[in-house]
Amino acid sequence: MKTNKHIEKIVDKNIKEIVKNHLKESFNIDISGKYNIPKNAFFENGQPLIFLPNKNGAPVPIKKVRIKEFIGNAVKLKSENQFVNPSNNHHVIIYKDENGELNEQHIVTLWKAVERATKKLPIYSLSEQQTDKPKPVEIVATLEKNDMFILGLSDEKFTNNKDDNKILSKHLYRVQKISSLFYVFRHHLASTINNKNEEISIQSFKFWEEINPIKVEINLLGNIKKC
Repeated sequence: MKTNKHIEKIVDKNIKEIVKNHLKESFNIDISGKYNIPKNAFFENGQPLIFLPNKNGAPVPIKKVRIKEFIGNAVKLKSENQFVNPSNNHHVIIYKDENGELNEQHIVTLWKAVERATKKLPIYSLSEQQTDKPKPVEIVATLEKNDMFILGLSDEKFTNNKDDNKILSKHLYRVQKISSLFYVFRHHLASTINNKNEEISIQSFKFWEEINPIKVEINLLGNIKKC
């Protein structure tokens, strides 16, 4: 627990007050506003510093607390009152459907990807049919954060310059963000993550075809190869 925001999430009101009073009295912290929690606030040399009296009045060390977290996209587990944070988006699959058109399978969260791996299922799969879309036929590309792509070169120009890293470097981007039909790529030499001049965002399959993303990998020698 590092800030006042974490303290306010403690479920047990009695324990919350004990923690606040401890911070106020032992560290002279103004608990009425924003504050940071000192690293040694709760433990010193591995020994707890705050206690809760049991039914007999004897002090019992408080080593952990239960907190309440509000998660808008929580996924319900089998148990009635168990939920999990699906975390960030893991990947998206771009595919060609039965009509020959490009389409997108629903975003797969990190939680879903881990669940598939645990069950020894393919991480990337079109087996989960989306009934509101034409049937998928062929995977065109998979996008996962930090995957590398060549953007803005035709297949022919890429082939002709496949051994020229100086040229390819100008068109080399990494996947920075993914959400439904909103893919943000940032140039691999970008020094910040906010400069719009160093990013390319794809928000339509028409632009996808124009920019022609080519997925690549970089070996230990720095050579760029098509995946």
